[in-house]
Amino acid sequence: MRLTQVTIKILRKSLKPALLQYFRSGTLNLRIKNVHHFKLLLVRIFVLLLVSITYTVRASDETDFAADNISDKQMIRTLEAYAVYKMGQHKEAFRRFLSLANDGNPQGMLNVANMYASGVGVQSDQEKAFLWYKKAALQGSEIGIAEIANRLESGLGVIPNSAAASKWRGKIQNSSEIKSTNNDSIDMSLARPLILRQLEILDFAAHSKDAEQLIKILDLDSEVFVVLPGLRSWTKLSRDELKIIWQTGFDQPGNYAYQRSDPEFILTSGDSVDVLFDINERWDNFENSSATQFKRVQINNYFTFSMKGKKLNLDLWKMHIRTSGDEN
Repeated sequence: MRLTQVTIKILRKSLKPALLQYFRSGTLNLRIKNVHHFKLLLVRIFVLLLVSITYTVRASDETDFAADNISDKQMIRTLEAYAVYKMGQHKEAFRRFLSLANDGNPQGMLNVANMYASGVGVQSDQEKAFLWYKKAALQGSEIGIAEIANRLESGLGVIPNSAAASKWRGKIQNSSEIKSTNNDSIDMSLARPLILRQLEILDFAAHSKDAEQLIKILDLDSEVFVVLPGLRSWTKLSRDELKIIWQTGFDQPGNYAYQRSDPEFILTSGDSVDVLFDINERWDNFENSSATQFKRVQINNYFTFSMKGKKLNLDLWKMHIRTSGDEN
């Protein structure tokens, strides 16, 4: 595709009608309604310049644009999100990168991971950062693969595993082969209702303050890890230890309140799905005080499910427990 054809295509997709009118007639209506519209206009002009530079390089290198892995539209969206980020609108940039990531764009996945890792534009969450780096890695991203290896080695946002880290490092040279071996996808139409049913069991057990019922969501081979308040390292729990932690919370004095957020589903590999949700616990205690005293705990939960035939299996449950004021 010639540079002129590409430029015209980018103009049609990325610029507002007002700019198109300018190029056709030489006149431009500069009645900007508000600052937001003006900033958006600047973003799109900036994107056009970036795209023009990009395609100029490609044209000189005789690169076949039609063979590019990223579509025109996705590349424009990526550059627009980047421009918004550079303008300091980090929350909006995160929203745009997340939209790209959910559409399967590896660059969007990397940027979502980076923003979760740094806490820019979104609350810092190293576990979510790891999952998005993994999604990018499974799309063949060498940066994603390197991040996964480093985090498995250090234990940042994941259970440390030096052997797995070495395996991921060995994949960097064959990153293009990773995506081709990751085509089999879990059937979410089958898995999703089963997962939601497990969460309903969890909710019922919590509202009933019944830890024995709660641990029934575990399978025989389920692994459970926890980060306790004030700590940074993961500790592996047995079924009995998990039961004790929950029952201890249920038995705290005061009126117990439990609330779970809607689950977020992230497909990080062909045969499994990660499910992320938060649990907020609160104990109101009216004893020995004329004013209400309360204690809050937030539990960031990370489930990994796999399907064995038509049976759902909970492979991993990670809990990061935070109390009020806990920065870890």
